[in-house]
Amino acid sequence: METTLTWQDAKSKTLARAVEIAALVPAGEVASVSESEKGTLMSCGETQYNWNGWVRVELTDGSNVASAIEALVPKLESHFVDTGFAVTRGKTILDTLRIKVGQPGSAELYLIDEFDPHTINIAAGSDCFALPEDVYPGGDF
Repeated sequence: METTLTWQDAKSKTLARAVEIAALVPAGEVASVSESEKGTLMSCGETQYNWNGWVRVELTDGSNVASAIEALVPKLESHFVDTGFAVTRGKTILDTLRIKVGQPGSAELYLIDEFDPHTINIAAGSDCFALPEDVYPGGDF
């Protein structure tokens, strides 16, 4: 856990990495990329929180979201080699592919899966940080 991390820095860093992941989708398959303007804070313990938001990649007509996510696996493994991030494959409750990119011992986590038949969702969570005492953790961040 980084003790000097602010929620603003956590949000910025986490969205930047999620956009970095989105950039691995071949440009010819990408119609648009959008990111959450606001996110939420989740508890990491009694006094710690992490920021959570998303980046979505809408694919072009004719692109297959399941195939696009499958094709991301080797790209992510290559991109994150020697960074401390692990790339693992799993399934959602709907039995579709979900890719997890995370670091052991850190709350920073990216879950990549199908948002709808034309959109890849990258759910992003930051590392943990402390909020100033005068900041209420509810609401949008």
